[in-house]
Amino acid sequence: MTLDELILEWSYRTNKGYPCLDNPSDIKILKSLLESLNMPSNTIIGKLLEDEGVEYRIGTAGGGNQARQPYLEK
Repeated sequence: MTLDELILEWSYRTNKGYPCLDNPSDIKILKSLLESLNMPSNTIIGKLLEDEGVEYRIGTAGGGNQARQPYLEK
């Protein structure tokens, strides 16, 4: 898959029809796409967001035993 194809597929899967790095849902979609391609999703997303000035880290929503979800922190 080329970069253009990846971005196009990511766009198709987002609610707005275009990806936004400020939208946690869009980041989750990108992470899923990258993982399906066996690519280092956390490294790639971290670098993209670093270039945009957004910190990316794994956190837990609600605490407890819930699955770890990616979220954005500005």
